[in-house]
Amino acid sequence: EIVSRDWSSDVCSSDLGTTLLKLLDFNNAIFYLKKATEINKDYFEAYFNLGECYRNLDFYDEAIRCFNKCIELHSNDFEIYNNLGLVYHKLNLLSEALINFKKCLNINPEFFQAYNNIGVVYLENNQIEDAIINFNKCIKIKFDFVDAYNNLGMALHKQKKYLAAVSILEKGILINNKFINLYANLANSLKSLGKFIDSISLLEERFSQDKNSEILPILASNYCNIGNIFKGINYYRKSLKFDPKPDVYGSLLFNLNYINDLDFKEYFEITNKIKSFYKKYDYKINYNKNLNEDNKKIKLGFVSGDFREHAVGYQVFEVVRYLSKNNDFELYAYYNDLEEDELTKKFKEIFKFWRSIKKMSDSMVINQIKLDEIEILVDLSGYTEGNRLQVFFNKPASIQVSWAGYLASTGLKEIDYIIVDEHIAANLDVKNQFTEKLWKLKNTWSVLAPTDNIVLADIPAKKNGYITFGSFNNLKKINNKVINLWSQILYQCKNSKLILMTSQFKDKKFIEYFSKFFLDQGVNLKQLVFREETNRNDLLNLYNSIDISLDTFPYNGGTTSLESIFMCVPVLTKKGNTFLSKCGESINTSIGLSDWIAENDEDYLLKAINFANDFIKLQEVKSYLINNRNYFKLFDSKDFADQLSNSFKKMLQLI
Repeated sequence: EIVSRDWSSDVCSSDLGTTLLKLLDFNNAIFYLKKATEINKDYFEAYFNLGECYRNLDFYDEAIRCFNKCIELHSNDFEIYNNLGLVYHKLNLLSEALINFKKCLNINPEFFQAYNNIGVVYLENNQIEDAIINFNKCIKIKFDFVDAYNNLGMALHKQKKYLAAVSILEKGILINNKFINLYANLANSLKSLGKFIDSISLLEERFSQDKNSEILPILASNYCNIGNIFKGINYYRKSLKFDPKPDVYGSLLFNLNYINDLDFKEYFEITNKIKSFYKKYDYKINYNKNLNEDNKKIKLGFVSGDFREHAVGYQVFEVVRYLSKNNDFELYAYYNDLEEDELTKKFKEIFKFWRSIKKMSDSMVINQIKLDEIEILVDLSGYTEGNRLQVFFNKPASIQVSWAGYLASTGLKEIDYIIVDEHIAANLDVKNQFTEKLWKLKNTWSVLAPTDNIVLADIPAKKNGYITFGSFNNLKKINNKVINLWSQILYQCKNSKLILMTSQFKDKKFIEYFSKFFLDQGVNLKQLVFREETNRNDLLNLYNSIDISLDTFPYNGGTTSLESIFMCVPVLTKKGNTFLSKCGESINTSIGLSDWIAENDEDYLLKAINFANDFIKLQEVKSYLINNRNYFKLFDSKDFADQLSNSFKKMLQLI
């Protein structure tokens, strides 16, 4: 919000400067306001408005100088402290921001905006209760201040009080139905309640034709999240036509991985567009090639937003733990999220140094990595949420590696290697699919740590008398081609069932929407079992209800397939031609189940029917997995960590 001061003066330039400020012509306003301060060195209002111009142009040092001059002239003016707080907030100096907002309230306890601003600072600091108290104080003073409703809704959402968030945000919309952020946050809270169809309806009805709306990327994301990838991609493209943004390009790129026959020419055109937004920061890199001099430890950094209960977190935790015990390495975490859970606490215990970078600018993160003298920097995100690829674009470490979090190319030549395995690398069109060099490990590109308190059972078909298929993959992976093929399997295996699990199945409307795709293929609704997402132990134990896991394509299961094998349920997969579409092939090859790799759709269908009709064979496979699970390299985090540590050393030797 622009705050200006009117004043009476014989100085024409001051009046003109104020007018220009109100018209948001900040540069010309500065010219005339500076003239006013030159004529009168104690011109309070001119300094105040000059500070506002500088603040809105992000010239923060000049803004602070002007507001401090105002304090010298009139220290009891509450708005000065509020504006100073806004400047410090922009500079991410949150303590200084809070001090000034509170000074503002000491002078004027009824200044509602200061309560809102304090709430925003607390919200960003993850002090949710304090944030909520201040937003409510703001609303009590100014019941129609819509920003506070929006912020209160976000705070309640962060507390996972989604119903309360919906209620507050709906009240905000009644006050101002043109405040777009209210709709965006309401859509997110509805989505978190499992009301995906309602979330989409809310936005599409009002904003689908809005060419300049920030809602379009949210609509795109929502459609992708319910499996309608093509409609989601179309919304991303529409958004980019009107407002090109690097994060929207990144989301488009990520979701392109879910479609069949990905055009890699277009893929790298998009990575180049993303890179055009990135900035190169000036600094000198002095690579240290004498790494083992005086028994120097190799400084190894990991950048991720997923050091928590997340698929990537589950995959990498044990590997990182073993690496932390290796005396040749010193481990640094650069965590790009504020959310922390039990797995986050465990991660914190194993890293020697823990850096929370969510609130840090890219230049600050780069400087921190340089200050830490990181020699090998590992990206665990790619173009997924929580990535900091601009940091890698600046090459703050001598060796940069992509691993586990994004199974495709980043398109950044500054990332030297991507970790794959020998099975993934076989027959892969490396030249057209990667800017990184492939670093091939044996057996598998990643591992899954074993979990305690897990009970294994015989195939459920023994007691059920019918086959149960299952897939707990992300709904984005279950595209029309997958549904068509699975429908043929269910149609051929009349008494079989298919268990699907995802968070979207909280919503009855969504189940009706999704079921129709199978019903249109002639599947009996009784063959479909929809399960809501649950805690990890319950999820793993649910595999005891499944005889055969069906892999998705072209985006194969990663963590889900590893979990299925860990629970000794075989995964039927299909050969692919990209990293993402060869994961199932890699997993099955590494455990000796090559006959569970289909050559094509027809072979996939045939294998599914044959396996489903042979209970004896299925039990033999189950027994084989149970008897050999402890020997599979898929679950040997120590061996994988040893391979990775040796690889890191070799990479440094190749500099």
